[in-house]
Amino acid sequence: MLPGTALLSVIKVKDSTRLEFLMLSYAAGYAVAIVVYYVSALFSLSSYIGWIYVVIGVLSVFSLIWNRNTVKFKEEAVNKKEQYTWIILLSILFLFYLIVFSMKHVIPTVVTENFWHGDLFWWVGDIVSLKTKFPPVNFRTLEPNYFYHYFGAMQLAVVSEATSVSAAKIALNYSYIQAVVMLGLASICLVQKVIKGYSVQLITLFLLLFSTGFEKFTGVTFFWHIYLVPMAFNISFSLELIVILLVLKQIEKEKVDYANLFLLLFFLIVCTGTKGPSGAIVLCGIGIACIYWMLVKKEYSKALTYGIFSLIVFGGIYYYLLKAGNNTYLESSAYVDPYKIGLNNTLIVNIKILFWKSLKYLRYLILINPWTFIPSAAYICYVAVRKKLKLTEAIMFIMILAGTLLGYYMHYYGNSEIYFTLSVFPFAALLAGKAIEVLADTMKATVMCKKTMIAILIISSLMCSFLFNWKNSLQTYIRSGLSNLTGNTGKYDDKKSVMTKEEYSAYVWVMENTDKNKLFLSDRMLEEQNYCYIPGVFSERYIYYYTDDKDMAEGAACFAGDLVALKKYIGKGIDYIIQNKRISPEFYCPSEYGELVYENDEVLVWKIQRS
Repeated sequence: MLPGTALLSVIKVKDSTRLEFLMLSYAAGYAVAIVVYYVSALFSLSSYIGWIYVVIGVLSVFSLIWNRNTVKFKEEAVNKKEQYTWIILLSILFLFYLIVFSMKHVIPTVVTENFWHGDLFWWVGDIVSLKTKFPPVNFRTLEPNYFYHYFGAMQLAVVSEATSVSAAKIALNYSYIQAVVMLGLASICLVQKVIKGYSVQLITLFLLLFSTGFEKFTGVTFFWHIYLVPMAFNISFSLELIVILLVLKQIEKEKVDYANLFLLLFFLIVCTGTKGPSGAIVLCGIGIACIYWMLVKKEYSKALTYGIFSLIVFGGIYYYLLKAGNNTYLESSAYVDPYKIGLNNTLIVNIKILFWKSLKYLRYLILINPWTFIPSAAYICYVAVRKKLKLTEAIMFIMILAGTLLGYYMHYYGNSEIYFTLSVFPFAALLAGKAIEVLADTMKATVMCKKTMIAILIISSLMCSFLFNWKNSLQTYIRSGLSNLTGNTGKYDDKKSVMTKEEYSAYVWVMENTDKNKLFLSDRMLEEQNYCYIPGVFSERYIYYYTDDKDMAEGAACFAGDLVALKKYIGKGIDYIIQNKRISPEFYCPSEYGELVYENDEVLVWKIQRS
């Protein structure tokens, strides 16, 4: 946070509330870590990241002293009640993340074993890849020049290097603290900017942070991607809110605020590099603002400055990380719906297709989160009919429309299209808050009646969240987190997805006693799904990847005692073999090929002898 505060003082950020300044400082410090990664990687200074941060800290202190009079806060009355409320909200977020994320994914040093969801290994594996080499090697397939929207993993790689704490511990046990601060502060600041009444602000924050729809039917898994297995999406989600807040702040000014512009572009880069769909959605919002400035306000300089630079930074990140690095992922993985409107169809057929597609899309909108999308649609219709639609509301509505259309009609490998829809959840909540605000102002009901309606809304949305979340994962993760907190290990039917204390100890030994560029052969890689990546994630070493069924069959033969297969893998450059007794109890490496260098009750590590 100190580097972020210093950065804000250098660019002379003005007209921010103290809470907004705190949020911007933290977010800027987060983004600075990504700059530190690239600088240290390009100049081979990764082993000196700790010292780099010492230097940055000293320079930040001098910068703050030198620029101590440059930061001007917006005049505001101190409201102790609101301050205590925001502290309580951050505390609730902290405790919720602690239970469903950190304690659910606790490293098995106290408990005897723990269950891991495979998606986590992709995310932590990216951190391992970024720590080990630059340009990174894909830790799963060992392919060089790996590119992906991995800025969230990159920031944690810097933290891991600077603190000498393993990537797994940083990601699984500590990363949620960043999400609590950024998500909490960004939500509060944007809600305060858009919603005026304190009571309605609280309801809007609840809808933004804790409401979801019928995930079992739509597959749009809000709680999963924000809290349970976020993989840095909660960070890009937070950065969306910050970027839109900066857009709203610029709307209030006639001339270009260059400090505001710099921060907007800086956060847009990090947002896009963390999760591409999030960046695309906020770019849409920036575009609507620029069109308004250009065509309605005739503020050409402001429109062109924000529009051109936003397109440049988004396009640069897209080309560098997403398109060029992933074999045109967006173009190759999206498929075209065969039931489409086209020139070869008759007019009647096209009308029928449009009608049924529209009905299905409306059903989708209602089910993904009825507590926010229905009120937001009603509010937009209300202000449009009364000709009172504001630019802020138009921006949010068009982002919602763009995100949900892309999320519904596009299809990608792994259902990644849901990120477009998830990215607009907060803006539906904000417009729902505006609807509640109007309702509260126009209703002639008693205070008790209004409180009853609000209570029904909150209770209904909570029941929906608990009863219809994806695969009942919310309840499962709460139970598992509380169980691990008390030191009791859960019962798991699928042992492939479990890592024990003994197995973890073996990986720690590998991490502490072997060179990071060595190549390992592991029988875990013969297992199904993502759980085969456990050795690479927790040892932070490259694990040999079986390229096809034939290669996997030879690997199975090797661990069954086939010396011909063993010699083949030694010839491929294997330096160590990790043997799990549960998987391959009969394996033995003869002394002419290797020696046993580590053993516990469950795992053996063999070092290959080179002649």
